[in-house]
Amino acid sequence: MTLTGANMKWLLLSALILLGCSSEMSLQVSSPNKASAIVGGVEVTVADPIAASTVQVYKVTASNQTITTCTGNVIANHVVLTAAHCVAGANEQNYIYFSSTIPQNIFQFFEDLKSNSDNLRMVETSAIADGWLVDGVRPEKDWHDIALLKISGDLPAGYHPIAMTQNLPANGSPVYIAGFGFTNGVQQVRSDSLRQAAVTLKDSAWSSSEILLDTTQGKASCHGDSGGPAYVVSSEGIQLLAIDSRSELKSDPKFECVGYTIYTRLAAYKSWIITQIQLLDKP
Repeated sequence: MTLTGANMKWLLLSALILLGCSSEMSLQVSSPNKASAIVGGVEVTVADPIAASTVQVYKVTASNQTITTCTGNVIANHVVLTAAHCVAGANEQNYIYFSSTIPQNIFQFFEDLKSNSDNLRMVETSAIADGWLVDGVRPEKDWHDIALLKISGDLPAGYHPIAMTQNLPANGSPVYIAGFGFTNGVQQVRSDSLRQAAVTLKDSAWSSSEILLDTTQGKASCHGDSGGPAYVVSSEGIQLLAIDSRSELKSDPKFECVGYTIYTRLAAYKSWIITQIQLLDKP
């Protein structure tokens, strides 16, 4: 891909592609600061545009005994965008599962399919934003909770990248969220499919790189939605605005998905995303 200039790169990218707690032997859902499919949401149909770019992100230990689940977004032909805390560490491996339905038995699923599945892709390498967990410290704001995952193989049929937007809606504007996480954070009810909901933008300037969504009205992201999209709808279609990072602690001290939610704003990482996609796309 030949690109000239940072703005051209971002626009061309969009034009071409259209943006847990853990316990051993049990499925975990990743959330560094919340009980994290969408609370109060509705099931996403195959015909819904967001279904074509929203994927399941799994972090699997070498022994397959612990599996963490997140949500991701296809933003280039071989690249998925998700939260940094969803990236595999030592003795772990990330996989991307392209399906709007969550496997009923995730452990058996990986035993049976990780070596032979049309919809499963292994992550070959990843890139995490500078500033994530510097010296293990998590500040109150600006976590830099964003990462890119390069998958092996091409995208399955029916999937394509989502466009990203630099435009920041005004406070009070509608924003749409989607993910594979819990449908009830208090009772910890798991979803069996991709779900979405409409919420509002609470604070567009929560921090230099984050926005705050009002998820206090019965519709919210939850465990397993980490890395999932917050998107807007315009005459140009759906556009990815931000990705799910964590609950706002003061409004949700028990991590039950009832308070405000902090999302990482993609426009703040425009140059980094463009550069890393080019690096990841190299043979």
